Amino acid sequence: MSGDSTPLIDGPNEIWLSEALLRGYPLYQIVEILQRAAWAALDNNNLVRTLQLNLMCDYAHSANEYQTNGLDRLLYCQLQFDWSDPSLQARLLSEPHELSDKELAMCAEAFSEVGEIEKVQLFKNFFEKEYINKHSPDSIRAHSDQWSSSCYLDIVASLKLEDADRLLNWTRRHDRDGKDFSTHLYRLVSLTATKSLQNIAKFDLQPKEARIAARALLKLAWYQSISISSWQLCESICMTPLMQIRSFVEGNRVSVTHTPTPDCTVFSKSRTELYGEQPELVAFYYDTFFSCLSLHLHATGPYEDIWFNSLEIDPLGA
Repeated sequence: MSGDSTPLIDGPNEIWLSEALLRGYPLYQIVEILQRAAWAALDNNNLVRTLQLNLMCDYAHSANEYQTNGLDRLLYCQLQFDWSDPSLQARLLSEPHELSDKELAMCAEAFSEVGEIEKVQLFKNFFEKEYINKHSPDSIRAHSDQWSSSCYLDIVASLKLEDADRLLNWTRRHDRDGKDFSTHLYRLVSLTATKSLQNIAKFDLQPKEARIAARALLKLAWYQSISISSWQLCESICMTPLMQIRSFVEGNRVSVTHTPTPDCTVFSKSRTELYGEQPELVAFYYDTFFSCLSLHLHATGPYEDIWFNSLEIDPLGA
């Protein structure tokens, strides 16, 4: 190796590595510097230093592989404050291929918060080109192990679009459990995308979608101190116990003509089937509690007791 390699060999240390990760310097460049330094140390027969540099290189290389997702969360902080690499934003826009699907969503959120929607659009276009357009519409979910559809809808939410039709067409086709739809709505809440939420709220939602939307709308109401019950809401949202309770809180008494019946199928399961986590049971108690509370607030008389006793359940039957 020509030239003096001492600065390269002795320069990188634990403090240098920590600072580089903290400031958001490109991980591939950090690894490349450590690898070059290790080879230089080996050329100089400095085996101890070679081992030290290789250990630091392995640590940096695996920083993105641990389950803590530490670098993902750190990236969001780096985008918010000025102690990171001054060229960070420009680099992220020019090297989106170096980002994971979660990091793409975080970048989109950060740019959306400061109103730079055109940069959010760049991340959306890249995500679609890299992950979605490579597959046919019918096979998108089959490749979901390669990317997260929640991250895609997170990026779409950062655009603050008002096209509820396209959103719901997507979620009804690819989102079976409602998690992606929920992620999208809560991102709209965090971005205070009121118009987008209003358009979704007046769309003809299915009962499950309405329950998810009601939760998000109530969160928006609490955060922003606004009256949600005065919005134009679809019937399925108005029928949710949460929205009926919110109407009472906002001083609007409503006539509770129908209270949705919670899913009681969990009580028909055998004892062996009830082993482990039971999200259906959690949902039953959740729905039952808020339905009873809604009836207690709006109805005259002990209708919550009558309604509860009408449920065909046998808690001890399993």
